[in-house]
Amino acid sequence: MILIKLRKMITNCVVNPSGCLNFASARHPGGGFLGGAQAQEESLARTSGLYACLTSAHCKKMYLINQQNKSCLYSHRIIYSPDVPVFKDDDGAILDEWYSMNFISAPAVNAGVVRKRDRNADGVLIIAISFSLSLSLFYYSLLC
Repeated sequence: MILIKLRKMITNCVVNPSGCLNFASARHPGGGFLGGAQAQEESLARTSGLYACLTSAHCKKMYLINQQNKSCLYSHRIIYSPDVPVFKDDDGAILDEWYSMNFISAPAVNAGVVRKRDRNADGVLIIAISFSLSLSLFYYSLLC
């Protein structure tokens, strides 16, 4: 359903201002999709070129920093991947026509663990959300 709704949003756009927030694994590009995991990031990795973007040399630093950090409070780094081709539907069937989507990959905070360890968990969540929204607004302002 995710990809069907995204495609409907951009079908009639001359410029593609739409984007998709990927609740990303902070430590593993594509989450667990190579092992068959079934979640939002894994679906996006299977149906588009997003995994190739996330595993590029340019993006490795985010994952390395978060892998070295033993805390559940990940860095505030996010990855912007513009014009990523989407070539399969949610069921894995190849689309007759591919389309492109802009992705923001932001590590999903494990709120339950953060709240157990840190009383300032809500502040951490607000900062993470603010970064993603700020990037979206900045990109959109470039189109207008």
